[in-house]
Amino acid sequence: MPPGRGFLIAGGVVTGVGIFPLLLGAALRADYDPDSNKLLNPNGTGLLISGGALALLGITFLIVGGALRGSYNRSRRQTHVRWAPHVARTSHASLVAGLHLQF
Repeated sequence: MPPGRGFLIAGGVVTGVGIFPLLLGAALRADYDPDSNKLLNPNGTGLLISGGALALLGITFLIVGGALRGSYNRSRRQTHVRWAPHVARTSHASLVAGLHLQF
């Protein structure tokens, strides 16, 4: 599996899961009574914090996964030709050391 794919998948899932409590918390937090200057439902604060934290974590995963995936794709476009050490066995059971091209 190419690097970054796991971060991208996890980031999408965590962001999607975090958006739901974030929106629900915003809807509950909007239940405000201006006459008494109080929130009618204080549960929205906890949902906003947890949903925001999950969404922020998911977005971070997406950024890291995108960066890893981008560097992987850039490195795949470059050709890697190098000399590598190589040891081989001859038909007479002796060893021959040398270099070979590795693509």
